[in-house]
Amino acid sequence: MLESKNTNNIDILSAGYRKIKLDSVNISLPDENDTTEPNLTESSKEITNKTKAEFIGHNNEIRSISNNKLFTNNFISAEDFKVFLWDMNSTQQVNKTIIDLEKSSEFPEKITVAKYSSYNPNIFGYGTSKGVLKVCDLRTSSDSLEFSKSYFDENAGLNKTIFASSIMSVHDINFNIMNDLNVTTRHYLSLNYWDMRKTDAPTTKILLYEPIISKLSYLLENGYMSDKFSLSSDPTGKIMITGGYNNMFHFVDIDQKLNTQIVIDENNEKMNNTNIIRKINGIGSCFYNNDDASLTNFNFDKKILHQAYSPIENYAHLISLNCMYSYTGASRNINNNQ
Repeated sequence: MLESKNTNNIDILSAGYRKIKLDSVNISLPDENDTTEPNLTESSKEITNKTKAEFIGHNNEIRSISNNKLFTNNFISAEDFKVFLWDMNSTQQVNKTIIDLEKSSEFPEKITVAKYSSYNPNIFGYGTSKGVLKVCDLRTSSDSLEFSKSYFDENAGLNKTIFASSIMSVHDINFNIMNDLNVTTRHYLSLNYWDMRKTDAPTTKILLYEPIISKLSYLLENGYMSDKFSLSSDPTGKIMITGGYNNMFHFVDIDQKLNTQIVIDENNEKMNNTNIIRKINGIGSCFYNNDDASLTNFNFDKKILHQAYSPIENYAHLISLNCMYSYTGASRNINNNQ
């Protein structure tokens, strides 16, 4: 969804398999009844949708799209080996290839996600299937090898096992809106918090849900390692939110070293969520007791892959199966809509 001053008219940028669409959604309210006597009428909103533009140029499946929050006419999109730059005002709807890994390597790694910076319109980042984060500055050079800087966790565990590509792959990227020296990446098991002045290791690595490490063989054999978890932050940039299995999502406070694990239970009518706050130790591990239910309670079909934190208020939306949940941080309430 693109920023708009008119709350009744919203532009939405979305991606299908190989096509990107810009739609205008209009919400019309019924006319007010201008009579002197009070009466009871039914009121409903009429929602209409109109496609303003289609952007066609991908030859492979689109992996991600990201709009430029400062130069609002621009957005980027990514497929397996390329990142494209688009201009929404272009009547020809042409793209410019700004990253092409096939030209730079005989056996290139795949691009998994690309995101614009929220604080600088010239900076974007993309992640790869081998766990590499590339931060690019379009002002420095037209050569992608010159304008990008690589970040890679050289001490990452499991990097020489059959799980390596699934564990290390970058699922999502979040640029800290309060500090232009930090960026966070989501991986299958962890959040990596990077200082952009240090390229060989994240300053903080948090293992989100360690009990599933013992289930990696099962997860790989049954295709669950293809799941991709998104990542977003609160308006201050201090709290990260991301999803997981068992209908669990995580509120991670980097400064306080806390991982609040919240499980949505749609069967509990009185209180449909349970919270466990886990302290994160110096090596990024949370604490689990031997009798902790989290060690044996696994439901990999109930998962929260997609979520989004409001950019201005303290609430988030989460999606699990056919339900959308809204979570208000202040009151710790969850409401769901099917």
